[in-house]
Amino acid sequence: MSKKTVIAIDGPAASGKSTVARLLADKLKFSYINTGVMYRAITYKCLIKNINVEEMSRIEQITTMTKFTIVRNQILVDGEDLSDKVALQEVAANVSAFSKIPQLRDVLICKQRELAKKHSVIMDGRDIGTVVFPSATYKFYLDASVEIRAKRRYLELLEKIPSENVTLEDIKKELKERDKSDRERIISPLSIADDAIVIDTSKISIDEMVIKLYNIVSEK
Repeated sequence: MSKKTVIAIDGPAASGKSTVARLLADKLKFSYINTGVMYRAITYKCLIKNINVEEMSRIEQITTMTKFTIVRNQILVDGEDLSDKVALQEVAANVSAFSKIPQLRDVLICKQRELAKKHSVIMDGRDIGTVVFPSATYKFYLDASVEIRAKRRYLELLEKIPSENVTLEDIKKELKERDKSDRERIISPLSIADDAIVIDTSKISIDEMVIKLYNIVSEK
């Protein structure tokens, strides 16, 4: 395997891509970059400062000034672990609106490419194989029904933030709206790269997915 391998894993929210990407990175000894955390972090920072999506110059400034670093395959935001903060339902409900902003996307794409310069990486998101790294060594697209994805996200939220007051139906509704927004946005819409390997994750376990992708990567 080449020294600088890039594995792109795309898919809609809660399709299992982040968990699979992290475990596959551990197995391959690659760096793992979760781009969704980057978008959620900017959304969170804007929300706590009461910055709305109309204030593009302020959003661009915050995005530019935010420093992302990878420590033990975890993204730190300005040196902090914001895992619990970016998992909040308020962030999930607003991230799609912020993600549509061209200035924000442009800055984050540059930061994502910069993070991937030093090591072989596995990067997951919605436009990795189509926009961020169109020449990625391997491209995968993970998908699942909205019902399966809603259940996964609900259980994940209960585990991370037990006090979060949200129902399974709330999550399902939010995912449907997110899917529509992601696919219809003008800048970097969610789409499947022509040369991506598509995998339906509805009926296979996380471990099975990791093994499947590992075998594909190891074949070449």
